Parts: sequence; C-alpha cells; structure tokens
Amino acid sequence: MINMNILKKNPNFDKIIGIGLFILSIILLLVMLILGLNQALWNDETFTFQLISMSFNNMLSATAMDVHPPLYYIILMGIFKLFSPLFPTFNIIFAKLISIVPLILLIYFSFINLRKELDWLTGGIFAFCIITMPKLMFYGVQVRMYSWVMFFVTLSFYYSYKITKQSTKKNWIIFTIFCLLAAYTHYYGAFAVGIIYLMLLVYLILKNRVLVKNWVFSTIAIILCYIPWMNIFLHKSKYFDSQQWYIPVSEEITKSFGVLFSPTNIMYDYNLTNLGMLLFISVILLIISYILFIIIKDRNYSFNFLGLGGVFVLIATMAFAWLFSIYVSPMLYARYSFPMVGCLWLSVAVLLAKFYSKKMIFIPILTVILLVGIMNCVSFINYETDLNSGDLEFRGYVNQIGENDTIICLSSSFDVDFFKFYLNSTNFVVGWNTSSIHSDIENKLKKGKIWVFDNWGKNTDGTKEFSNLLMENGFKLDDVGEIKQTYGNYPHNIYLIKSSQ
Repeated sequence: MINMNILKKNPNFDKIIGIGLFILSIILLLVMLILGLNQALWNDETFTFQLISMSFNNMLSATAMDVHPPLYYIILMGIFKLFSPLFPTFNIIFAKLISIVPLILLIYFSFINLRKELDWLTGGIFAFCIITMPKLMFYGVQVRMYSWVMFFVTLSFYYSYKITKQSTKKNWIIFTIFCLLAAYTHYYGAFAVGIIYLMLLVYLILKNRVLVKNWVFSTIAIILCYIPWMNIFLHKSKYFDSQQWYIPVSEEITKSFGVLFSPTNIMYDYNLTNLGMLLFISVILLIISYILFIIIKDRNYSFNFLGLGGVFVLIATMAFAWLFSIYVSPMLYARYSFPMVGCLWLSVAVLLAKFYSKKMIFIPILTVILLVGIMNCVSFINYETDLNSGDLEFRGYVNQIGENDTIICLSSSFDVDFFKFYLNSTNFVVGWNTSSIHSDIENKLKKGKIWVFDNWGKNTDGTKEFSNLLMENGFKLDDVGEIKQTYGNYPHNIYLIKSSQ
C-alpha cells in the first residue's frame, strides 16, 4: 500500500511510481515470456496452424468462410516463411512469441508516447495494466489474433486523440492505417474503429468543422480498402450461415465483465469474482469522480476525448455487437471484448493519473489495480504450469505411437482436429461401424497397437458405452496412463485395446 505521507513529502513521487510500474511491467513481461512460451495449445490455436500450412490462396478462401478476417494469418504466415526455417523445431514457441510482440510494442508505446506527451505516471500505469489486467497475459500468448487486434485498435484510438490535438497529415495517415489493420484482423476491430470514427466526427463537428473534410477523405479511403473483404464477410462468413450455432447473447454480455475484470485461474472462466467486482466498481467510481470533479471544471475537450473515449469505445462496440447478434446474426462472444481492452486501460491510466493529487481516490484505486494485476499474474503462472505439464505428458504418450498403430479418439467433434494436429497419423478413427467392429479391430491389431485417447473421462457414459461394446466383441480397454490436468484439451485417459480372451 502506498503511504499517503510519503506522497505529500515527495512532490515528484508520481514519477517514481510511474518508473516503478514500468519496471514491474517489464519484470512481469519476462515472467510471461518464460512461462508462456511453451508447446501447449488449444483447439483454436491448432486451427491457426492448419490455416498457415495452406497455400496463400487456400488460406484466404478458408478464412473467408470462417469468422475472422485474414490479416493475422497473413502476418503469421509471412513471418514463418521468413524466419521459421531458422527454428524448425520451435514453431509453436515462435508463433506464441509473435503474439506477445503487440504487448511489447504497447509497453514501448507507453514509454515513448505516453511518458513524453503526458507523464511518467500515466505511462507507468498503462504499461502495468497492458500486461497484468485480466486475460491480457492469457490471450497474449495464444496463437490467435487477439493481441494484434487489441494493439491496432488501441493505436487507432490514440491517433484519433492526436488528431484532436494536432490535425497533421501524418496523424491522419497513421490513424487511417491502424484503423484498416484493425478491421482486417478481427470483425470487432472493424466495429471498434467504426465507433472511433464516429467519436472523432462528433468532436470535429463541435470543435473544428473545417477538419471534417479530412475525416471524409480518411473514411472514403478505409471504406474503399475494406469493400473487398466486406463483400466476402456478407456472402461467405459463417456468421450468415443458416445453420449458425446458438449463442446466448445476454449470457455472453454478462460473461464479458468476467473477461475484462476477473483475474480467475481459468482463462475460460468468465465469472466475475469478488476481486473482479472490486476492480469493476473501482473503474466506475473513477469515471464518475472524473465527471463530477474535473470534467465540469476543466473544458479540455481533447483530454476528455482520451480520458473517456476508451471506455466509450468498449461500451459502444459491445452494444453494437449485441444488437447485431439479436437482429442480424449471432456473433457475440465474451472473449471478443478483448480487442477493446487496450482502449479501456489507456483511458483508466489517463484518468487515474489525473487524480494523483486527490489521494483518497488515487491510492485505493491504484491499490486495487496492483492487487488484481499480481493476482492475474499468479493465475497465469498456475495456468501455464498446469498446461505445460499436461502437454509434456501427452507428448510422452504420442512419442510411443508406432507408424502402423491406430488411434481412436473418444471426444467431441470439436476436439478431433486438436488431436489430429498432435497425432499426425493417417490411421485415425473417430467412429466405428458396430456391425464390423470385431473384424476391424482384429485386422488393425495385426498391423500394430490400437491406442484410445479418451477426452470424456473413465466414468462418463460415452466411455462406458464404448468399453461395453468392446467387451461384447471380445476386447477390452487396458489402462496405459492418465493425464492429470485442470486445464487444456488433452485426453484424460489413455488406453490400449487388447483381447479379453
């Protein structure tokens, strides 16, 4: 806890706090690198590797029919072609490192831009938040597009603020480029930059209508550049598939609070814990305090744009996605709030630093942020340690599989591609024809072993049903091992099929 007397006796203590938070964020980034750069994956990450293993045209076609734009896959594919030959056995680690790069760039941004333009304290708070706030570490090491779209949206928001201060050609060009990159990385990135464009338009109309023409040019440029993919989105995306999966929209909105504020042990646990609730309340109180104590007295509209705009980008984007999901097609997932978290924590950093002189507000909220950040780091350490342990155990079993062995996967269809990625075998069986199961197993046992990877669990109905089917045909499941894990998609039990005679 920060001592209030120290703050009063040291007028430059805000700089010391900012520097301390910078140093702490770098230390925790190193922890993230050490623990997060491992070989463990989950389903969606294996899908990423499937896409980048295709030809460029096939990758674009596959992405067009999926639920995300292609830029992340293009980035990953391009970097892999350039550098992966140098690290042929570290492709997964290399891909995870690429996902961490945006977080490194945002720390650099906070040191170069925020520190110089605002102050050490704002830069330090943002640097700490961008590493430690809930789910940033978790999604930051995933072989997915989340960290990249968050980076592009955050820089789009920042340069829209720069335009409100200084409408230079350079700022407009950089702003337009980052907006386009965000839109081509994730559809929520496109929604978010759409909100940023509207915010900027309102600001220019109120404060400097002469600059609206620049806004029009920028808008036309981004629309022209995005029309080709928008056409693909409307006609090929799974979002408009008549067989679209059901998404409980209201439930996902509630889960979004967990994604944004709750430092849980499990990346996919979206419940808002007590500490998460405390962080949420702290952010609300910070915003209310700013409106009551500062914004009414201080008419610095450009600063207000930066201080409140990031919160508005998050709320407005999620509101738009909620309406889109209800009236057009379901596309609202809690984790899709992640692209806007950089904007949220940038605004929080700006507002909190503004309250440095008001210690009754500054100290409690900074304390909550520090507690949540450290707890999130502990959760990340536990998660990655468990995940890496499960991965190593699984690979140990996979290495025992012979070329002529057969693999049976007892799992949901969603997990099958995950197992195929790891097992890399042509003798992969998902289901059996019960009428010929006896002869099929006998023929395969003549060639090699039959491995069963059970993702359901030994005592589940599906595994018991399969075991009974084998017993009826003169075979049995022989226990080979069990992977003890709390997280991950790895099988719980591993068996060999043997004769029961």
